[in-house]
Amino acid sequence: MITYARKSLSASPTALEQHLDSLEKFRADFNNIDETTDIRPLCRSLMKPFESLMTKLAPSSTSTNLSLSDWGYKQTFALEAMAASGDMMLKPRFKARRGWNYYPLGQYLRPPHDAFTSRLLSNWEPKQYSSLQVQIAPPAPGLPADLHPCLIGPTKVLVEGIECYFKEWSSQARPKCATAHELLMYKKIDVLAADEKLPAGLRVSKLHGVVIDDDDEIAQRYDPNRGDTSKEYPDPEPYSGSDTDSDSDYCELGGKRLVGILITYIDNIGTLADTAPWADCDDADRNRWARDIEALVTDLHDADLVWGDAKPHNVLVDRKKRDLWLIDFGGSFTRTWVDENKADTKQGDMQGVARIQEWLAKCSKQPISRISRS
Repeated sequence: MITYARKSLSASPTALEQHLDSLEKFRADFNNIDETTDIRPLCRSLMKPFESLMTKLAPSSTSTNLSLSDWGYKQTFALEAMAASGDMMLKPRFKARRGWNYYPLGQYLRPPHDAFTSRLLSNWEPKQYSSLQVQIAPPAPGLPADLHPCLIGPTKVLVEGIECYFKEWSSQARPKCATAHELLMYKKIDVLAADEKLPAGLRVSKLHGVVIDDDDEIAQRYDPNRGDTSKEYPDPEPYSGSDTDSDSDYCELGGKRLVGILITYIDNIGTLADTAPWADCDDADRNRWARDIEALVTDLHDADLVWGDAKPHNVLVDRKKRDLWLIDFGGSFTRTWVDENKADTKQGDMQGVARIQEWLAKCSKQPISRISRS
């Protein structure tokens, strides 16, 4: 977090004038913003004086022993541009270290946020883990070796030695009805599997557990008074102004949050939508997938379960056998594949299956050739 403030630059007329010019440029760009507007050069120029300090604060190397907590509650460094009287050069200042995001991860399990989900989890009691107990798996081959895992965003994780797919629970991106619907579906699948009422080997994602964090536990981990950080993060300049920023400005402590869910990890080559359209995909696979998708959904319906959002984007192709797996039980529908009046019904599922089969046939007739780059 880099701050340029008038009060911190007012001692130097030159620095203040440059600051006001930058503000005018920002305002002009945002008032006339369109697809051709590029404010990155201006951002880079404002960041440049801080590059040396940012390099010192950055992690020295990637770590292979990171938890979801390391990703979810990243260290945040507040930096500030300072100017002394008569000095034309800006002095980048380290202001504070915080260990908390602007907004806590997930959604609170309490009214008015999501009391229903809280009751559902209490009655169901799936396995629960904190983000500290879930390890981020090493980056997949092919990614830059120096790219920190916390910048990629976790998907494949390890918990109790078991590989899982981590699906973040975002209260901002997901409506509450989708939260309840998906958890209810996983509860039904869990109960049916325990009662041996699901077809053996049915290829659908299943819930391994939920990730729930307690604000008090997270706050304790990032207590600024724990340990001496003065040597590692020195403050290069004494600051005479008043610091109003604190950890409490960035989070509102208040109980337990559903951070995400842990579901079956499927080693895959992509979704059906990513795979089937290309010319290097075999027609034998497309024909088999057309049969398999119908068989999978029929087995699901026989267990009195509804897939919901039936479309190729919610079907994974596993890497080993190129078999199909049904994923995403959040409900809803996508108009291209299912009509609105059939949403979240078995009829809607079968309509989606029929349209997927038609789409696969079109892919066979007009496959897309990949562009080779030498």
